Amino acid sequence: MDRQGWLQQAMAALQHAQPAQAAALLREALHADPTDAEAARLLSAALLATGDGEGALRVLDEALSHRPQWAPLHAARGEVQSRLGNTAEAEAAFEAALRIQPNDRVALRSLLRLWLQLSRPAQVLERIDRTFPHAIPPDFLRIRAEALIAAGRGDDAAMLSAGFGADRSCLAADLQLALSLSQAQQAGAAESLARRLLPTHRPEAWFALARALLAQDRLGEAEAALVEVVRHAPGHLLAQEDLVQLRWTRSGDPAIATAALDEALRRDPACTALLVHKARLYDYARGPEAARALLADAARQRPDDALLAQACAEFALKFDAAVAVRDAERAWQLAPQRPGVAIALADATLAAGQPDRALRLATALLAQDPADQHALAVQAVALRQLGKPEYGELYDYSRFVSATLLETPSGWNRLEDYLGDLAGALRRMHLAKAHPVGQSLRGGTQTHQELEKSEDPAIRAFFQAIDGPIRRHLTAIGPGSDPLRRRYSENYAIRGIWSVQLRASGFHTNHFHQEGWFSSACYIDLPPAISDDCQDGWLQFGQPGYPTSPPTGPDHFIRPQPGLLALFPSYFWHGTVPFTGSPDHTRLTIAFDIVPA
Repeated sequence: MDRQGWLQQAMAALQHAQPAQAAALLREALHADPTDAEAARLLSAALLATGDGEGALRVLDEALSHRPQWAPLHAARGEVQSRLGNTAEAEAAFEAALRIQPNDRVALRSLLRLWLQLSRPAQVLERIDRTFPHAIPPDFLRIRAEALIAAGRGDDAAMLSAGFGADRSCLAADLQLALSLSQAQQAGAAESLARRLLPTHRPEAWFALARALLAQDRLGEAEAALVEVVRHAPGHLLAQEDLVQLRWTRSGDPAIATAALDEALRRDPACTALLVHKARLYDYARGPEAARALLADAARQRPDDALLAQACAEFALKFDAAVAVRDAERAWQLAPQRPGVAIALADATLAAGQPDRALRLATALLAQDPADQHALAVQAVALRQLGKPEYGELYDYSRFVSATLLETPSGWNRLEDYLGDLAGALRRMHLAKAHPVGQSLRGGTQTHQELEKSEDPAIRAFFQAIDGPIRRHLTAIGPGSDPLRRRYSENYAIRGIWSVQLRASGFHTNHFHQEGWFSSACYIDLPPAISDDCQDGWLQFGQPGYPTSPPTGPDHFIRPQPGLLALFPSYFWHGTVPFTGSPDHTRLTIAFDIVPA
């Protein structure tokens, strides 16, 4: 076979997801001509598809020794380094390709996507505007819109997206942009863009539409859109997760919630991700023992499945620490680099009375990401159990926690009047029947609408009411070298805001907030059970979300009162004490996370 035949067959194999076959053909081509740069580039892609990133790098380095000025080789090297997580090396490789061939749009797109991944939207905007001073090509307009969203300019991105057509060459970018617009509270623009993409008959277009409808609280339409997704793509995990969540919170019936999921599992019973998500619903509806039992048979049949082992550990953690350690160690042996495996093992060892081991694991994770709130939460409890003074530095309640009243916003004369109007507006949003999957509340409901986009005057005024207390809290904290204060900024941004209404006997399990810097609890309306005489309904800190050996109880409390805003580090374990009362007694709050801005 000649060179052209090898390359054509290899490309066909890659298109049909047969990378090993493609690699064998390309090795033949390179054996015939070791300087064939195109064969080397394709071979690197085939090796990367088989998971051999290091092998792909070796092939590219050898090819670059023969053709150092061929831009596609540098761009391919950037793709491999990016996949391996070597972002600095990837950036250098893409820049090298662009120095050789400044008009290489493939390399430029990859570089801009890398910068978005690294949260550098200003750099993306500057590079696009400099490269295309007169007319920005459609595919780069999409990237520019993503950068605008990442820079907090969602309104500008929404205006830009209004001019996009259903261009199949930009379909993937438009689908991602529609999802990003929903996340940026531009649900109307997201819906318009998603509807323009529906004629492509892609399940992802229906999914983007569903997310936009969910953001607008149009739950019936959102459910219908999600049904369309899973009808065409039963294994679409995110759509299945959203459909389970929506049907569960609207019905409170696990059978109704998992109907589409069960149908997908009948078609593909070996799909671990779908089975694990069903187990997560079981955890919330029936308890962790039922969740782990659902996975037990599959785990025995697939002992080499790291995701199953990890999920088994996470559920067992809540009722049997020894089993959790065994499951987590199996996941660690199978896939130590898998996201979540190391922290699952840290949680399990902490629960099983091995704080030294938990501390080592958490410290190693913090060396990779000093802002890992889960690792900080585990580290703190391990330090406390070991009697280390560093615990008091991490959990400095006197310095890091505040509890002050809201400021009365413009338009109201008294805080009490404002809270009454705010409570009425929030209660109109609490339409669900069950607590959501994946959240801390039990025995209550949580809003899923974007409070930032509400047109209700009382809800809009809330952001004015909290601004002063937040800024005073940040000023009092100040900068420092500890994990909390090293992220210090005078300015903040809200990342997620929601309302919770607990019924009698309801509570929040002990948890932390992985995506935040500071978290909050703001009390709007409270049941009679909350008083100075007992701690029913109080906010508590310091107790982890699973039993430990020895037991680790709460070591700090805040008594709620209407209008009180509590602010605390997101890595603090926190939960609430259940409260007693009649069925009409509720505990109404707003919570949000903030991050440095």
